[in-house]
Amino acid sequence: MKKLIYLSTISIFLLAISISPLFNYIREYIISDQINQRYEITHAEKGYNTLNVQELTVVDKNIKIQEENTGRKAELTLWDADENVPPGDIVRNKYSPKTDR
Repeated sequence: MKKLIYLSTISIFLLAISISPLFNYIREYIISDQINQRYEITHAEKGYNTLNVQELTVVDKNIKIQEENTGRKAELTLWDADENVPPGDIVRNKYSPKTDR
């Protein structure tokens, strides 16, 4: 009998602490499903290699990306340090929409 009470107490405690994260997960899933049903989501970079691209064309609009060097270096992550990757430059991006009119 004591074992049953002990297991029931632990079960109720574990259930109580898992209700909030489970509620948030289910709510996020429902909202995501509603958004996907209501809207068609297309990504701007579809069909483009956005790495190292200085100019994009999205829906007949040309967008030029300019980088301004700040003189600072980015922090190394653990795997960068393990693989001896040099730190990258921190740059400030300037977006300038260009029109071909």
